Amino acid sequence: MIEKRAALIADARSIIDAADAEGRELNSEQREKVDVMLNDSDLMQSDIEQRQRLDSHNEKLAKVEDRKTALAIDKSDNEDRETSPLATREYREAFASYLRRGQNGLTSSEVRALQEGVDAEGGYATETTVQRMIIETLDDESQMRKLATVIATESDRNIPVESSATVAVWAAEEAAIGGTDPVFAQASLGAYKAAVIVKISNELLFDSVFDMSSYLGRNIGRGLANLEETAFVNGTGSAQPTGVTDGSAVGETAASATAVTADEVIDHYYGLGQGYRKNATWMLNSTSAGAIRKLKDGDNRYVWQPSLAMGAPDTILGRPVVISEDCEAMTTGLKPILFGDFSYYWIADRGSVVLQRLNELYSENDQVGFKATRRTDGVLTASAAVHHMLMA
Repeated sequence: MIEKRAALIADARSIIDAADAEGRELNSEQREKVDVMLNDSDLMQSDIEQRQRLDSHNEKLAKVEDRKTALAIDKSDNEDRETSPLATREYREAFASYLRRGQNGLTSSEVRALQEGVDAEGGYATETTVQRMIIETLDDESQMRKLATVIATESDRNIPVESSATVAVWAAEEAAIGGTDPVFAQASLGAYKAAVIVKISNELLFDSVFDMSSYLGRNIGRGLANLEETAFVNGTGSAQPTGVTDGSAVGETAASATAVTADEVIDHYYGLGQGYRKNATWMLNSTSAGAIRKLKDGDNRYVWQPSLAMGAPDTILGRPVVISEDCEAMTTGLKPILFGDFSYYWIADRGSVVLQRLNELYSENDQVGFKATRRTDGVLTASAAVHHMLMA
C-alpha cells in the first residue's frame, strides 16, 4: 500500500513537472486529475495508518495473553492487589455489574469491592480495562499527546523555564569576570475538566454478548481525545488549556493571505533555532498540506516528500509532518503552519478518568447515560521552541 501510494504521488508529480517544463499552468483537466490522485493518496495514507494501529493493538493483546498464560489468576490478582486495588478480579467483576445494573443492583460484596474506586462526589474511577482503552484511544487519536511531554500530577504545577541563558566571556588574567546569570520564568499548569456522556439503551445493557467495557472505552476515549486535541492545538486558555498555536512565536510572515511559497516554507524552517530544529515536527491541516506538497524549491525539488518506510511519516525539508485538522486554515491573519519541538508543550493529567452512571436522566428514552470526566491542562513552556507561519 505504501508503494502504491508513492507511485500515485509520483504520477501526479509527473503531470505537474511536464507542465512546468513547458512553462505553463495545468489545464482544468490536468488539475482535476492531479487533485484526484492526491486525494486518493490521502485516503490510502489513512488506510495505512489504520493497519499500523491495528498491528500495534494486536501486539499489545498478544502480550496480555502471554502474561495470562504465564501467571495463575490468583497469583495475578494478588500482585495486582498490591499495586492497584482497581486491577483485581473482584473489582473488574463488580465494575461490570455497576455498568449493567447500577449501584442499586450491586450485591454487598460488589459494593465493598467498589469502595476503592469511589470519589467524593459518588463517581467510580474507571476499571483498569476501560482506563487502558481510554488512554490508548487518547494516544491514537491525539497527535499532541504523541509529541508533547505528558506528566501526571496531583496539584497545580509551576514549571521553571529558563528565559535567558548564562553567557560566558573571555577574561584577561586577574581581570574581573563578567557574564550574565540565567533568568527564570514560570509556566503554570492547572486542571480543566473535560467531560463526555455516552448513552446506551437498556436492551444493550442486558445483552450479555455486548462488550460494555470495550464500547465505553472506545467512545469515551474518542470523545475526550477530540476535545483535548482541539484545545492542545488551538485552546484559548479560558476554561480550557492554552494551545500550542497561541503559545508559539512568529516564524515567517507570508506575503499572501491565502497561499505560501516554497521560499517562505524554507525561511520558516531556518527561522527556528538550530537546537529546536533538530527535533522539530511540522503540524498543519490537510488543506495546508495539500498546498505545500505542490511546492518546489529553487532547484526544482519538491519540499514535501512522501514516506516510503513502514510507520514513517511524510517529511517537509527532511522533518516529519503531522496532520491535525485542528490547525488553523490558510486564511487572512491566521497561523496555519506550526514547526518546532513539541516536547516543550507539557500536558498535565490530574488523576484518572472518573465514570458515573446516570440512571434517570435519559430514562424517558429507555437509555442509561455514562458520564466520564477527566482533568487536564497543557501549555507551551518555551515559545521559541515552536514557530507559526502568519498569513498576511
